Amino acid sequence: MALFLSGGGSGEDSKELDKAFVEKVGKRKPVLYIPLAREPPYESCLEWIQANFKDLEFNNFKMVKSVEGLRNIKLEEYSGVYIGGGNTYKLLNDLRISGFLKVLKSYVDSGGIVYGGSAGAIIFGKDISTANDEDQVKISDFKGLNKIGKFSIYCHYFRKDKKKVEDYIKRNKFPVIALPEKTGIIINGDKLKIVGEEPSYVFYKTTIKKILPNQKFSLA
Repeated sequence: MALFLSGGGSGEDSKELDKAFVEKVGKRKPVLYIPLAREPPYESCLEWIQANFKDLEFNNFKMVKSVEGLRNIKLEEYSGVYIGGGNTYKLLNDLRISGFLKVLKSYVDSGGIVYGGSAGAIIFGKDISTANDEDQVKISDFKGLNKIGKFSIYCHYFRKDKKKVEDYIKRNKFPVIALPEKTGIIINGDKLKIVGEEPSYVFYKTTIKKILPNQKFSLA
């Protein structure tokens, strides 16, 4: 598998991660763009992602606009998947009720290429209740796709959030990889690499490990 997970900043903040993603997927097939973490209509979301990738000379995104649309997706027709940010709880719920969550998990397990920004990154962790969103859909199961070892993901991380992450670990017992907005990670198997301008922080029960840009980290 190849996961590209962004801390949720602007297009400028994620440009290094975006470039690595484009190099990985190539330009032969379109990338499936899933903006469902936000509320419709989604035309402005497509404009946003096309603007972000313009300097990379890549605009081959095919956007799905509904839960119903997800049910008809054939991932073999795409070079990769891009899952945008918004409300993490809505996103996970939509992926579940469409049946696409199982499809996505199988795709990742078989070597698929996926980019997740903010909410789209958080769902790949152990548990999604790291999200600073209102649970508008009132889901009862917060389990994520669990594709980052034993870790949950915290996006939009600032130093003021340190206690919030520590409190999460006390409640849920899962360690956390905290991503500032100018930071992303690339995961291949159990290997993680930090990409961007700022370090990432790995929170355990009693310690915090700082991972610098271009530094690698084992998820095992």
